[in-house]
Amino acid sequence: LAYIPSYLFSTDPQAGLHYLTQKTYSHMFYNDLTATVADVNISGGGAWSTILVGGQRAGGRGYFALDVTNPDSFSEANAAKIALWEFSSSDDPDLGYTYSRPQIGMLNDGTWAAIFGNGYNQTGADGMAKLFILKLAGPGADKVWDLGTDYIKISTGSAKPVSPNGLATPALADIDLNGTIDRAYAGDLNGDLWVFDL
Repeated sequence: LAYIPSYLFSTDPQAGLHYLTQKTYSHMFYNDLTATVADVNISGGGAWSTILVGGQRAGGRGYFALDVTNPDSFSEANAAKIALWEFSSSDDPDLGYTYSRPQIGMLNDGTWAAIFGNGYNQTGADGMAKLFILKLAGPGADKVWDLGTDYIKISTGSAKPVSPNGLATPALADIDLNGTIDRAYAGDLNGDLWVFDL
């Protein structure tokens, strides 16, 4: 299986996959984040799926989700079923370079989600560190990520005076031991540790 997120394509002279073939090529990152894989039940029925969520790390500002449940189904004909969604800074400018490794778990309302920090060097207006919570089922039929419906963004209210703040990889905690996520802990570029009550 090979997957290339759409946000890696570019017509810029020193970007995109075509740049790899240039004699003037100098190393750059593309899809560099270690993927997270988890078994989830996002269908609402009894069927479980194995979902992979990956990102670009130093290569850019984007995440993607793949359904890798059945390797025997990996084919071009099934590509639309395997590639679940992509989420990038074009969907939300508060997403920076995706150094934050996504964590996967079930929220208290029964929703399965990918949870990650907004990363580094974001282009959002307020420059504050934020926690993102994306529904693993992805956006609705309109294929547009709607804030408050398809994903949630929680701001720390903290920014650096000169450069944007960013949130790193969160750790998830099930405080009441009922199998759902109650809190997320994450550090930011200011050296602060944040706890989010989910």
